[in-house]
Amino acid sequence: DSLPLPARHLLNYNEQKGHSVRGFSNKIRSAELFTSRGCPIGYTFCAIQATFGKKVRYHSIDRIAAELDQCIKEHDVNHIIIADDTFSLNQSRAFAICDLLDSSSVSSWNCDTRVNTVTDELLRKMKSSRCQKVAFGVDERDDAPGRRGGALVGDGAFDRNGFAKWLAGTGAAVQDRHRKP
Repeated sequence: DSLPLPARHLLNYNEQKGHSVRGFSNKIRSAELFTSRGCPIGYTFCAIQATFGKKVRYHSIDRIAAELDQCIKEHDVNHIIIADDTFSLNQSRAFAICDLLDSSSVSSWNCDTRVNTVTDELLRKMKSSRCQKVAFGVDERDDAPGRRGGALVGDGAFDRNGFAKWLAGTGAAVQDRHRKP
């Protein structure tokens, strides 16, 4: 929180062209918010720890509220991109951010997270606060000798169709780009 808010006044939002978020209209005015930095997971294939380190540092809810307010009032932003590596790493904090977004005038927001850090209750809260897209990190461990892979999801047998059915059961819209016609 000791860092100043981003110098968004240096951006010309009127000159932004094209899609700022895949799957969304290019007519939205979006801004990225980092509400945290760092990732404790430590995958061999991920460069985030080289950028932000392994320790997770969180902005306070008051700081996030101030930055959200700046985006909306000063730059007429109507879509927020939560740029955290794992939005739902801290559940109570994720709920508090959803409350902030729900009480704001943004029309939509999106985030990245992991399948093993969300709950049905949190996904419903995210949807009710106008979350329109969640990019899930889904990975499995490679136990071959000498290889280090990602984290184990459940028992290691990730079922994409089962997950999609579970997610749809929460009321979320599901798009499976891997489904064959």
